[in-house]
Amino acid sequence: EDPREPGNRTPMTINEDLAEERKSLSFNPRAITNFIDGSAEATLKRRQLESWITRDPTGVFSNANNNYIHRTERHTRALAKFVRLVELCRQAGIGADNAP
Repeated sequence: EDPREPGNRTPMTINEDLAEERKSLSFNPRAITNFIDGSAEATLKRRQLESWITRDPTGVFSNANNNYIHRTERHTRALAKFVRLVELCRQAGIGADNAP
């Protein structure tokens, strides 16, 4: 069970070396993540938002062809990403107005 993938049924693949290193940790990574995020609830909200971004049906977060588009178009895409991110944050109740 990986909380980084809320509702995800697709198994994550992890590099074997990384998986081995994670077995020998001397600390609880979930506790550190919750500390950095501010709380377990904040971690859950952040991970939910990440999940929505990666699965966003609008495709606005796609970086495909970014290297081949004009600077003006890149700026337009960045603004569209920002607007969509604000929409998702408001839907999830994430933001400065909702900070603990």
